Amino acid sequence: MKNTCFIISILSCLVLSAFPATTNAQHSKWEVTDYKISFKIKNAGFTVHGTFKGLDAHINFDEQHPEKAKLEATIDAKSIKTGINMRDNDLKEEKYFDVAHYPVISMNSVSVQKNKEHTYTGRFKLTIKGKTKVISVPFTFTQQNDKGEFKGSFTVNRLDFGVGTSGFILADDADVTITVSVKQ
Repeated sequence: MKNTCFIISILSCLVLSAFPATTNAQHSKWEVTDYKISFKIKNAGFTVHGTFKGLDAHINFDEQHPEKAKLEATIDAKSIKTGINMRDNDLKEEKYFDVAHYPVISMNSVSVQKNKEHTYTGRFKLTIKGKTKVISVPFTFTQQNDKGEFKGSFTVNRLDFGVGTSGFILADDADVTITVSVKQ
């Protein structure tokens, strides 16, 4: 009887000690349920709005341990839409995104730090047209039960990635906004 109680006690401790690790692992992985990736840039004095589709993301994020975050995403470069088909086709050509040779744009976290509640700054490797730069992206993450939402905005200089050439008509900087809804 003593041996049985002892064995049950040890097994109970082992089982209970396993729960925090299992729970943390489950709560840090997120699946994308919806998203919007949009940008705006000045062209000939007008603001052009556009979007990208084809998001493939792997998200491992825990608000209690943002330093352990791993955020990896790609988007389909040929999915670019600005509302004018002729312009969209031009943007897919070699001079701009060269989607025949560089079909995806990728963004992978290097580090994430918490600024204040629900507010973070991530350093990401952004790769466009085979050129990679580390950029800082301020973002928020809010969670309600098993659902969450990431929102971030940043400015990217298109010339850093060989997207187009310098000129007076098209601005160098594009403002990018990303909203990603997730569930566990």
